[in-house]
Amino acid sequence: MIAGFRPGQSWVKAAVLKDSTQRRTILRHEQTHFDLAEVHARRMRRAFEDLARPCSQTDSQLSAEADRLTQEEKAEQRRYDVETHHGLLSDQQATWSRDVARRLGGP
Repeated sequence: MIAGFRPGQSWVKAAVLKDSTQRRTILRHEQTHFDLAEVHARRMRRAFEDLARPCSQTDSQLSAEADRLTQEEKAEQRRYDVETHHGLLSDQQATWSRDVARRLGGP
């Protein structure tokens, strides 16, 4: 699994672009979404690297593990949006941003 960004599929409301405060707030929130995706991509890579005898696993077993990890990532992304109210709750946003940066090995 890799975390990627597709600029051609990215968008933002025009009103947000006109307001520098909103623009910074939204960018910080979306950057943390991306960073959280990277946390989970690393977790998935580690889970598959740590499998004992991966060739003895069936495609179904490997797919089930990938699906489980993907669902965990989606659930955490949803929780992040709920707890930060999509980045509008600045204290909660700062807490999430710090925690995710720590999980990535940053400051």
